[in-house]
Amino acid sequence: MAQSGDESAERELFSLLTASFRIFTRHKIMDSAEAEDVVQDALTVVAQKYKGTEFVSSFAGWAHNVLRIMILRHVQTKAIRARLQPQAMNAMTLGESSGLDDELIRRILHCLNEVGQSNRRFARALNLQYLGFTASEISAKLQMRVEYLYVVMTRARSMLLACLGMTKD
Repeated sequence: MAQSGDESAERELFSLLTASFRIFTRHKIMDSAEAEDVVQDALTVVAQKYKGTEFVSSFAGWAHNVLRIMILRHVQTKAIRARLQPQAMNAMTLGESSGLDDELIRRILHCLNEVGQSNRRFARALNLQYLGFTASEISAKLQMRVEYLYVVMTRARSMLLACLGMTKD
């Protein structure tokens, strides 16, 4: 019923889904604010796509898979941020004394240039995020869906970390 546009059925469906998502996510992400952000992101994706999707198994299975993907992205992003030292990112700000050695700054700038030469969109996405734009603002500027922006950002960060030699390999 909800898929065909019945508002009350849709409200009830998303109410139940929200409760289920919150319980599941709180077991995976202990910070309640972060967990709620992930839940809201997953609900947004589900709301945007469920009407035009044919479900192979079930709606609930599909929706929870969307949530699992969003949790995985969150965990990966958090791990990447933990590996990149905040002061290393601050070193790229012109005129700011960061206490980092010149060699590290040179490597960071070199790697950012490598990412840019490999894929301009990756470099623009990293730069816009560094400048403080939100995901929706970046996706609008780069003319891409927010879901694809997350893929782009994950790949761009992976390329940057690989170049800097900060991968687990």
